[in-house]
Amino acid sequence: MNNFDLLTLKIFVAVCDAGNVLSVSEREHLDPSAINKRLTKFEKELGVKLLNRSIKGMTPTVEGKGLLKGARELLANANQL
Repeated sequence: MNNFDLLTLKIFVAVCDAGNVLSVSEREHLDPSAINKRLTKFEKELGVKLLNRSIKGMTPTVEGKGLLKGARELLANANQL
């Protein structure tokens, strides 16, 4: 995977928690399209679909749920540093 970064993980977790990009974009002060591009790029780099997208919002796929647990732990550890 190229360009692994904590911001992408933070955004991924936040979108999973919120279920949508708009509330995350407001909280993180990022354009919704930038969030979508970042998440799409992340999925392409991993070679797996992480989020189910629908008109009602976003939910993690089975693979996304697996990543979500590890991402939460990694972010918690990074915050302790």
